[in-house]
Amino acid sequence: MASVTLHRDALSVRFTFWERPFALRGALTIPLTTVRHVTDVERPLRKTRGMRRAGVLVTGLLKIGSWGPPAGARQFVCARRGVPALHIALDPGTSKLGYDELLISTTGAAQVAAAISEAKR
Repeated sequence: MASVTLHRDALSVRFTFWERPFALRGALTIPLTTVRHVTDVERPLRKTRGMRRAGVLVTGLLKIGSWGPPAGARQFVCARRGVPALHIALDPGTSKLGYDELLISTTGAAQVAAAISEAKR
């Protein structure tokens, strides 16, 4: 499961060794200035939209990679059944990640979401 760390001006996400091949990266760094809003999601597998563009899907258990409609908002997803997730909406004009939303399962998602919201104030 990915680990999420809040720094003073950025959010870092580190993926486990087995998530990295499907995520096509070892980590993400998200500047807080690009975060529009963040919420916690109890059932993250239901929050993905569109079809898988790259990554892995194990139906009902796990989704890792890029999701979205052929033309439209792109989601980066690293979600597992039974593990709450952060749903992070990014400002498409300032985000250089190539995604409009992030959906990351992590322990303590509600507390991390509250901390990010507080840091944005």
